[in-house]
Order: sequence, then C-alpha cells, then structure tokens
Amino acid sequence: MGFRTRSGKLVEPLALRAQDVCIEDIAQGLSQINRFLGQTVFPYSVAQHSVAVMRRLSPMAGMEVPAGWRLRALLHDAAEAYLGDVVRPVKRDLWFAPGHFSAAREFGLVEIEVRARIFEARGLPPVEREAEMWMWINKADDSELAREMAWLFRPEQWAGAAELRGAYAEVHPMQPGAAKGQFLEHFFNLLHLARHEAEGLPAGIERRGGENAAQNPPEADQARSAERDARTNTDRNGHGPE
Repeated sequence: MGFRTRSGKLVEPLALRAQDVCIEDIAQGLSQINRFLGQTVFPYSVAQHSVAVMRRLSPMAGMEVPAGWRLRALLHDAAEAYLGDVVRPVKRDLWFAPGHFSAAREFGLVEIEVRARIFEARGLPPVEREAEMWMWINKADDSELAREMAWLFRPEQWAGAAELRGAYAEVHPMQPGAAKGQFLEHFFNLLHLARHEAEGLPAGIERRGGENAAQNPPEADQARSAERDARTNTDRNGHGPE
C-alpha cells in the first residue's frame, strides 16, 4: 500500500515510478517536514534548508559552480518527501549498533535510489565531475547543519550554540507556503539553466521561444506568485519570523 500525495497521486515509495514524481508534491512535503524532528525554537523546514545548501555551494567550493550542481544541491534531500526525514543520530546509531548495519545500509541505498529516480523523472541533465560535486554538496550540507544548530537551538539546549553564532549568519525561518514557493522558483530556474549548460547554449537564450525565456520560465512565474501570496498572508497574519 502506498500513500496519497497532495496532487492526488498514489505513491509507493519503495517502488517509485517516473509518473509518480511531482515536483510540487516534493516541495509540499519538504516545506512541511521540520529539521531536527521539530525540536527547535522555531519550525525550520527541509525545503528552506535545501535552498540554503544550494546557496552555500558556490562560496563553499570557492568558485561559481555549474547550475547542474546547484540543482542537485537543491534536491539533495528530495527523497525525504517520499521517505520522511531520518535524523543523523538515528542513521549513525544504526550503522554502528550491533545487528543493525544491514538495515542502515539498506535504507541508505533506498534513499539513493529514490533520489536517482526523482532526478531521472524530472529530466536532470548530466553533470561533469560528479564525485567532486557530491563532496562539495556534503560540505555545504554540514555547514548549514552547524548554522542551523547555532541559531535554531537555545544555548541551554545545546552548549555549542552561543559559541557558533559568531561564525554563522542568523537563520530566519519561513512559513511553509513561502518556503515551498522559494524552493519551486529555484528548481525551475536551475533546471532551465542546467539544460542550457548541458546543450552548450548561453544561459539567457532559449533555443525555441526567444531571448530570456530560460531565465523566466512560466513555471518560475507561477512559483514566484505562490511565494508572494504566501508572504502576503504571513505578513497579514503576523505569524513567525520571515
């Protein structure tokens, strides 16, 4: 038995098919899943974390990385939309606890397989230096983890929070609707740019459809509208920090 997504699809995560994958469902799920099992001062979604990792990738690598790399950084936790978020301490304990190694390994392989099926279903173009790419994505992910722990926990919750705050910019949690809209906007823009990179075309020129179509695809306009509406509702209702 599977579960029903926001778009109405009946999905079996362990037998995920291309037709099951919907980027709006992924954005919806990630915007509603909180980091650290929700044990933070403010809710902070996996969708917002994913955008932050994508943005940190180029500074972490010390170069302007390809759009294909940034797109995969944005989607590095996409499998969690279908599998849920298993936090690092649980994964670590499964790896090292007697009798649980095979379970940890199998779940890790399932995550990789689901993520690969998402990439394939959404038509992500190939990238060069893939091993190097994942190394930098993992480093950006670890850096964001430290920033989040510094600002999303009270010092009495975690002794290292106060010390780390001087090293990282403050985190400002977004409402789920705004995080979802931001995630979708970046996805559509990066997908267009990555396809142009793969085809050897200038980033601002669409092969069909005229100039600048790649920079402003219709889907991105829809995502901007969704994010704008969410921000307006947040400001009107006064819920939480942006």
